[in-house]
Amino acid sequence: MTIKPVHRHFLNRIEKLMGSELRTQDLSFLQRPIPVVELERLKEFLSINSSTLEKAGVAQLQDKVAGALEALGFKIQTISKENRFAHLVIGERMGRQRKFITLITHTDTVLGNFRDFTVDLGAERAYGSGVIDNKGGVVVGLSAMQRFLQQFSETEYSLRWVCSPNEEMGSVGFVDIFREFASDTVVAFGLEPALDNGSIIHQRRGNRWYQIDIEGREAHAGRSYGEHANAAHDLATKITLLNRLNNYPKHMSLNVGHFEGGKDRYNIICGDAHAKLDVRFATIEQREALHRKIEKILSQSTEKSPSGKYHTETKWQIVDDCAPFSLTRRSKKIARSYAALVSQLEGRKIYSQPAGGAGDVNYLSAAHNVVLDGLGPVGGEMHTKGEFISVPTLETRAKALAGFLFHLQTLKL
Repeated sequence: MTIKPVHRHFLNRIEKLMGSELRTQDLSFLQRPIPVVELERLKEFLSINSSTLEKAGVAQLQDKVAGALEALGFKIQTISKENRFAHLVIGERMGRQRKFITLITHTDTVLGNFRDFTVDLGAERAYGSGVIDNKGGVVVGLSAMQRFLQQFSETEYSLRWVCSPNEEMGSVGFVDIFREFASDTVVAFGLEPALDNGSIIHQRRGNRWYQIDIEGREAHAGRSYGEHANAAHDLATKITLLNRLNNYPKHMSLNVGHFEGGKDRYNIICGDAHAKLDVRFATIEQREALHRKIEKILSQSTEKSPSGKYHTETKWQIVDDCAPFSLTRRSKKIARSYAALVSQLEGRKIYSQPAGGAGDVNYLSAAHNVVLDGLGPVGGEMHTKGEFISVPTLETRAKALAGFLFHLQTLKL
């Protein structure tokens, strides 16, 4: 895609679309050059192998992000949890109010480096591991901060940058910290990629992960006449019942991502079975209603031995719990304004839409604040070897974020 340059008439239209607050604001600072251009920084980041468990590579990239933020006046804090993961980076830059605009992103990738960074000039695309998820988002965020802060060194609201080293594995060890940040956050921005059509995200479903463990009683398949309780049969019954809870029109879904059990033999009746259940929902009310039904299914012992002496027992635990964030009256206005700004910068109509998956920004959601995600660049084929980014959107999305950071300073949040 080719992005049109921004001229004064575009800025006039932005002011009209975004309301009277912007009509006296000068957004011409978005056109000024910045010290490190987006594509240059993206190439640097793509040279580092930062798949989640490549701890040294992720740590190197985390340190680069911390250094860039420190140069912009952020006070940096790093937190380490599990030894298998690199450190979390938190940057804070105080404004006149101790209310934060919090940006959240991550440097880890699903795949290790599988190809050198390449750019297709004709298609205006760049390729590489994590180029769109989420190294491109990190680049957009840093570029936006440079553009904004080189023009406005003092801000009304404080700024916070949160960079996870293990988002692709659920940000294990750090989600409680994210939840704490929700209390003093007035606006939370997620730097995940925009949707494939360029839309930003005003709503994400939440998710819960259930670890299910069923204990039965093994026996020889040929010689048992009632001394067994088949855990695999119990799990199969439970999966069938759980599947009936799916309601896609209402954005509720349940899926078993993994199951295992037994001794990997034909002639030993399965004595234990285990499954990982992923549950998605659009609202807290849906989450609670689904949980009651799931709990009822898991509490039943559906497999008893023919002799009646033995039965299976099921234990389960919630290993991850990520609340949804939804479109509210306040967030609708901000999302519409943000989309209008992007539309004019790119010369095409951009919308805000819901997305099915959850992200780290979900943990920043609270009743008092506004949450938007998908503010990173446009691209596609995430988590595959065909992953790509639309190069022009590195600049346009950075300018949009910088312009909106300025706009928010003038609002009462």
